[in-house]
Amino acid sequence: FTQNAGQKIYLYALGIAFFLGSIVTVLLRAGAFPLLEQIADKTKAPISLGFVFLYLAGGYYRKFGLSARQRAILYAAGIAGALTTVFGALALSSRGVNYDFLLSFFAPNVQAMGLAFFVFVKTAYQGTKACKALPFTAELAQCSYGVYLLHPLILSLWKRYAAGFWALPPVVLLPLRTLAVFGLSAAAVFAMRNLPIVKRLVN
Repeated sequence: FTQNAGQKIYLYALGIAFFLGSIVTVLLRAGAFPLLEQIADKTKAPISLGFVFLYLAGGYYRKFGLSARQRAILYAAGIAGALTTVFGALALSSRGVNYDFLLSFFAPNVQAMGLAFFVFVKTAYQGTKACKALPFTAELAQCSYGVYLLHPLILSLWKRYAAGFWALPPVVLLPLRTLAVFGLSAAAVFAMRNLPIVKRLVN
């Protein structure tokens, strides 16, 4: 599909994947839409499309690119997503309300942040002298897919063993947890990629 779809069809697929895999998924986690829950249970669409949107979005950027205006809009959405995540979690936690749905992989605010950061780094950094002068960036890029697959495990271990030791407000805890989970995941993948026996499996 990514190789053969035209731009209009590609955008249509992106819209469907985002609506079902992100917006509908978050509404389901809110637990206030019983009819929607019944429909989703029968179709399984939100579950199957939850991660597809990010893959399609990356493929769209690679194939069609983004204009300066489109990138500016995406950056604004990413900043809005970050503000929503931090201050939304802060407001909900102060009321004793669970804010985990704001941290979901499928939440629109999280996906907006991820896409904005990806496009910003790829646009501003790739191919520059700084990128070529820092060889470790190429190695880190090779680890990115492994980090993507491994970080849910690291995150679950964090929640199980480390969450009780961090009595910090969300505005501090969320960035700290993000950096810690990414760093641990990247270190584990880097180690696996360089172990003589294991690297045959992961490379």
